[in-house]
Amino acid sequence: MKPLLLVKWIDSGLCDPSWVEAKSYEEKSMPICMTVGWLHKKTKDKTILFSSYSLDNNEYKEGNEGTIQIIYNKCIIETKEC
Repeated sequence: MKPLLLVKWIDSGLCDPSWVEAKSYEEKSMPICMTVGWLHKKTKDKTILFSSYSLDNNEYKEGNEGTIQIIYNKCIIETKEC
């Protein structure tokens, strides 16, 4: 089975669809996020996690993953194995 991780990371994708003054965001901090998921793959640039999977004959089978999340490694503050 893949390792289950707790990842603390900076969300660089802040998006506000409303009409606002751009300068009002100059002092806003970037959100710190916590994600729990099984490690699918870690490359030089990114970490790919999944937070759910379906069983095949009561066992994990690669290809049955769901809720995939990609986090750029440069945004990861800390990773702990659960």
